[in-house]
Amino acid sequence: MKTKQIFIQDTGIYSNEIIVAVNSSKDDILKFVKKLKGAKKEAVEWIKTEERAFEIFEKNNALVAHNDGRFMLLLRRPTDEWTYWECLLHELHHIVHYIAQDKMFENEMEAQAYLQEYLFHSIRRKIMGGSASK
Repeated sequence: MKTKQIFIQDTGIYSNEIIVAVNSSKDDILKFVKKLKGAKKEAVEWIKTEERAFEIFEKNNALVAHNDGRFMLLLRRPTDEWTYWECLLHELHHIVHYIAQDKMFENEMEAQAYLQEYLFHSIRRKIMGGSASK
């Protein structure tokens, strides 16, 4: 497992994207986003001016920040322990909730469950370096 990672996670059939930052600083995230082809100026500006999320994250193991359909999932150094993965599941629930509201499927529990499962498996595989089995 890499101790520091930043990547973009898609949301399957939905148009949202999530910046996943593992054990990374605000500066690391800004550098990553600025290098992306087609990075929207608004996304860079949001991360640049976002203070509260990073302050809260200093005292927590994980955090989801969102702004106008954009998401940032901040995670501490990865460990292959239940508490780490439970924390990821918890934060993904928040993301799924916001996407469900935005895409108007807040009453579709099965769609939400499939989205959470998709995100969990995709992110876990990337964090684990592709070694996580289904």
